[in-house]
Parts: sequence; structure tokens; C-alpha cells
Amino acid sequence: MNRSTAILLVLTLSGAASADEVTLHSGARLSGIIRKNDGKRIELEVGIGTVGLDRKDVLSFSEGRTPLHEYYERWETVKGSAKAEDYLDLAKFARANRLSKFLKGLMEAVLNLDGDNEEARRVLGFEKVEGKWMTRPEANRAKGLVEFEGRWMTSAEKELVLSKRLDARIRAKEEAEERRRRREAEEFERQRRAVEAQTRAESEYWYRPSEFWPAYYRGPRRAPYSGYWGYTDAVPTINIFDVIPNPFAGNVKK
Repeated sequence: MNRSTAILLVLTLSGAASADEVTLHSGARLSGIIRKNDGKRIELEVGIGTVGLDRKDVLSFSEGRTPLHEYYERWETVKGSAKAEDYLDLAKFARANRLSKFLKGLMEAVLNLDGDNEEARRVLGFEKVEGKWMTRPEANRAKGLVEFEGRWMTSAEKELVLSKRLDARIRAKEEAEERRRRREAEEFERQRRAVEAQTRAESEYWYRPSEFWPAYYRGPRRAPYSGYWGYTDAVPTINIFDVIPNPFAGNVKK
């Protein structure tokens, strides 16, 4: 247990004037019974358990009496008693002095002598349903409740929780499918543009002007030339002698 927890404990312990009191360097004080002090570590018994302290964190300690001392003295006179009231009285003392760690054992001793004792039953978590004492799980089941993930609820509430989870899973699946379709559409569009760009580059290569064919074609890109010369949807009709000198032009007799 760390120092912060120990400081909180001192607020819950009995403030007896004389006690086994431990003072920390931080200024906090704890009251209880010193059970161990070996020079390196001090173990202090308090109402809810045992606090372990490093000796270097302890400024000083002194011995005295606490409610724990009185409890153990009373226990010596009560243990082995055949009267449930004796254990109930000691349980009341323990509760009044915040010695909660003893309550369960005392109430179990009460039930061994008086199985229908209401105070002991309720402290131990029993509940009376239709005149019968039941444990908390038994009582909940008798009320028609079901345990689901550490909680007790009606069957309708459980079905509602499961239905909401199913709807959430379906919605998540649909959203994942929509994201997948969107990625596929984006990838398809990327590939389409890549093919289009490649086709455009190839077309521009074949239709580019050259010294041999300077005026072949300069308009918008068309499909590659095919078909009969001069008759195609892809390339406008071109007179070949407009771009290539006619070798017979000077030999024609007039």
C-alpha cells in the first residue's frame, strides 16, 4: 500500500488519544496495532486490514491502545458463546469503530446460532423473497432477472442490449462494405485515367508532324488511321501530293 492510500486510511480510523501511532515524514498519522517492526519495514494493523510502511517513510511511532485492542479483548470473552446476541453486540462495536474486516465472521457466527436473524442475513447479502432467505443471485433469479456480463437485468433488457449490438455490427459491416466499394471505384478511375493518358500519348506520337509528313494531321486526337486511303472517320481526307512533290508534274506535255 502506498503513502497516499495510508494517508486516506488515517481519516477513516478511530481517533483514540492513546494508540499505537505511526507518524510519517509527510505529517500523516496512523493509529492501529504495530504487528511488525524489523528496522526496515513496519506493519500496522488497522480496522480494514494491514498497512505496510517502509521504515524510511516513518518519522516516529509510539505504543498505546486502540479500538483494535478492545475488540480483541472482547473477542476473548465472546468466542465460543452459544448466544447470538453476544456476537451481534461485538459486531455493533466493530461497525461503530470501523473495524469492518471482522463483520463477516461475526455475522456468520450469528447465523450458526440463529439462522433466521434478519440483521445477519442482510449484512451477508441475503434477501427474503416470498418468505424465504436467498442469496443475491438466487433472489434475482426468483424475480425473473438474468445475469448478463456482471449485471442483473430482465430478459427484455438483455435482448435490447443484444439487438443494439447486432445493429451496430450490421452498420459497421455496411460502412466497411461502402468503404471497400469506394476504394474499388477510386482504383478503377485511377486505372482508367492511366490507360487514357497512355492512349493519348501513343496517339500523339503517331499523329505528330515530321519533316517527311509535316502536314499530316494537326487537329484533335482521333482513333488511329485505318481503312482506305482518304476515307476514314479517324483522319481527314488528305491529298498526298499536297505534302509530297509530284515527280511527274514537270513532265506533263501541254
